[in-house]
Amino acid sequence: MIETLFAETYLEFTGILPETIEPMERTAMINPNKRKIYVAGAYSGPDVLTVLDNMRIGIQTSADLFKRGFSPFCPWLDHHFCLLIPKEKLTVEMFYQYSMDFLYCCDAVLVVDNPLNVWSKGTQKEIANAIAFKIPVFYNLTDLLRWSENGARA
Repeated sequence: MIETLFAETYLEFTGILPETIEPMERTAMINPNKRKIYVAGAYSGPDVLTVLDNMRIGIQTSADLFKRGFSPFCPWLDHHFCLLIPKEKLTVEMFYQYSMDFLYCCDAVLVVDNPLNVWSKGTQKEIANAIAFKIPVFYNLTDLLRWSENGARA
């Protein structure tokens, strides 16, 4: 039943039946040499302009990593969930847990260049959890690139 519903929905949106698509092996889809980077940094702030600036810094850093061939996790894109899910169904704790779930899967953490990181409890928690799980933490792109080029693996 679920497969049929999925196929009908897929056909409706794409015009293609899923059975006609040649599936890839899961291992063929995963590039072990492509580093997964958790991008950490301040999100909240005392006013909306600070929050938006924090988002700009984080998203720009993530986009720079993406252009360089990394697979970045960008927590500043979480706001899309708030646009689609009613507020009463979301909690801050849900966002923290969701971010931590991704952190544990990443090869490294890059902390964005933002002086507000010192006061960000979330950023400090991300750094502490990464260290506890022996995930390398970098505070600048140069060191992250050097680590990646040397073939280091978390």
